[in-house]
Amino acid sequence: MELAREQPFDEKFYLKGISRRLINDEYEYYYIKNDKEVSKKDKNRIKQLKLPPNWEKVWISSDSETPIQATGIDGKGRKQYRYNNQHIERAEKEKFLRLSEFLESIPKLQKKMDLDNKLNPYDLNRVISTMLTLVKELHIRVGKECYARLNKSYGITSLKKIHLSLSDSQGKLRFKGKSNKRLSYSTNNKEVLKHLKLLLLLEGDKLFQYVDENGKVRRVTDTDLNQYIQQYMGEKFTCKDFRTYAANHHFIRNLLNETNKRKPKNTKIIKKNITEALKKTAFYLRHTKAISKKSYVMNFTLNLYENDPKYFINRKDQNPNKVLSEILKLYKKEVLNI
Repeated sequence: MELAREQPFDEKFYLKGISRRLINDEYEYYYIKNDKEVSKKDKNRIKQLKLPPNWEKVWISSDSETPIQATGIDGKGRKQYRYNNQHIERAEKEKFLRLSEFLESIPKLQKKMDLDNKLNPYDLNRVISTMLTLVKELHIRVGKECYARLNKSYGITSLKKIHLSLSDSQGKLRFKGKSNKRLSYSTNNKEVLKHLKLLLLLEGDKLFQYVDENGKVRRVTDTDLNQYIQQYMGEKFTCKDFRTYAANHHFIRNLLNETNKRKPKNTKIIKKNITEALKKTAFYLRHTKAISKKSYVMNFTLNLYENDPKYFINRKDQNPNKVLSEILKLYKKEVLNI
């Protein structure tokens, strides 16, 4: 979800906020500017934010309308956020409206990747092309070097050579991902396997590295990956959009398969088909059914299936991308009232 970015520190804005202190094993919330206890109205709003007790340096907005409602530092030293509900809803709409454009831009990116696959194996764009091939095929998260250092959790840009095992016909990636989850991915893509073998020859422990114009070996960063995507797809897109797309693509494919197995003639079967489709989608993205439903799959698609299951029955065209494109057009029409 594309959420509001925090603005540069503004002392006046900060002083208008709320913080907390522990007194007799209970948190007391107070206005930073005058140190007075917060009103009952603000107490109720803060309660709904459900701030974890282990957060430190907690700051809460005194205005219920601001996009960022609260910030704090979690137990691992990471800055965390709580957002205004209206802002979350708006961000959700923007994410799925963006998905429509993303779907249309994929062929343009693939054309560029096909050209870059012919470059020197240690060229930056050549390495990025292989990384994006894996992102598209396996739905691996982008990752950040800071998370690799802090939590020993990895994504495509922070993978090390030790995470890869290669044979002539298969490559396997095994590493710890988000939320300490042990992940395993495999690929049989011959071009990717050939390139990975060459990347292993470079000095250093990182898997995805390139050689710059001065002959220095450098790792590919998440910024490099996103800049490539934005240059050839559009400035609004990032690596995260691939996972949003993959989730909705797989969900629709799975939902069509479940519908072909069990005709959705009643509420019980409709619910079962949705549940099974969400489970299988979660497997592909290596997270939970709940996360698929909450953060990735369009509620619009779920509502469409619940209210008009005939839309999915006996379709001549079972291509998930075409069905997704149709649904996104319906969504755009509803959201934008066009």
